[in-house]
Amino acid sequence: MTFTGRTQPVSRHGIVGSLHALKKLGFDGAEICAETKEWGVLDFTPELVDEIAATLAELDFSAVSFSRHADYIYDDEAFENTIRLLRLTPRFGTDLFIISGCRRRESGANIGSVEWKRMVDRTRTLVREAEEHGVLLAMEHEPDFIVGTTEEQIALKDELGSANFVANLDLGHSFVCDPDIYAAIRTLGPMIRHCHIENMPPGIHKHLLPDDPEGGMDLPRILRELLEVGFTGPLALDLYVDDYEAVAEDALRYLRSIDPEQ
Repeated sequence: MTFTGRTQPVSRHGIVGSLHALKKLGFDGAEICAETKEWGVLDFTPELVDEIAATLAELDFSAVSFSRHADYIYDDEAFENTIRLLRLTPRFGTDLFIISGCRRRESGANIGSVEWKRMVDRTRTLVREAEEHGVLLAMEHEPDFIVGTTEEQIALKDELGSANFVANLDLGHSFVCDPDIYAAIRTLGPMIRHCHIENMPPGIHKHLLPDDPEGGMDLPRILRELLEVGFTGPLALDLYVDDYEAVAEDALRYLRSIDPEQ
């Protein structure tokens, strides 16, 4: 499996500098994130995109994904910017664009609600853009979001009916949100094209170091389940509380020490 770094936690270096930082830390590639305070979506100019591509080539480093976590369901500006950014994805040498949606505003049942239908309509537009530009649209389900479980992710795929709609499975989110993370992995199966990895306490949305004793996730078994459904990477280290640069090398060392086949 390959372990990648996210540019968001090292955004103090700027987008180009963050690629240098992730390479130096020993990651196998990068998830380029377009949702930091430092990098507004309008900053992804053609000139910057070319500079990013040139930097990746210079470093012999790959962008495995491009992500934009924003409320494209209710926020019209975010919706239009998400479309614009999606179209840039192939310019980074990847075909994977990650989204997540937004928190639920309606109480009660989700699938089939007015809110759900609004999300289906807007996501369908994104999927059509993805199809046109040769991009895979990878949904990440999150606690209390409109798509907050594997069941809802599958329901959305069924409504969209597109092979370009896939999954970015945040393993901690699945551990917290799904009744059984192992069943969730088997259900999603080949839909899984990208993962976020961390540890979390049972029932609590808190991103922990992979080997944190407070965490309740059996990462060796989880990686084994991923291998069994044919997923071999990339897994992006997803940490927020810890100093990413201070902990990344030890976290990578631990993750690479796991033998999921045992």
